[in-house]
Amino acid sequence: MTIAHIIAALHLLTLGIGYGFAWMRARALSKVKTHADLNDVFFADNMYGIASLLWIGTGLWRAFGGLEKGTDYYLHSNFFLLKMTLFAVVFALELYPMATLIKW
Repeated sequence: MTIAHIIAALHLLTLGIGYGFAWMRARALSKVKTHADLNDVFFADNMYGIASLLWIGTGLWRAFGGLEKGTDYYLHSNFFLLKMTLFAVVFALELYPMATLIKW
């Protein structure tokens, strides 16, 4: 197994892991009644953040690290540009909850 396969697998795994922690955070937020209940929210949010950083890092490595198809392929792919646009929208939507949790 090459490093390209390992990075691709890690990239896809972190997507699922991050989604799971986002779901866990939403469930923990719905159960908050006191300040003590926020620990579960903070844990899930921190794990979601770590998974997101790993996801972004492996994605950048795959796209611009020369592992697979090459940078030109990705920069000229309409599907990739659409994916990055949707990622930017999700990231923008995530800024307010992230800032609120950091303030707490």
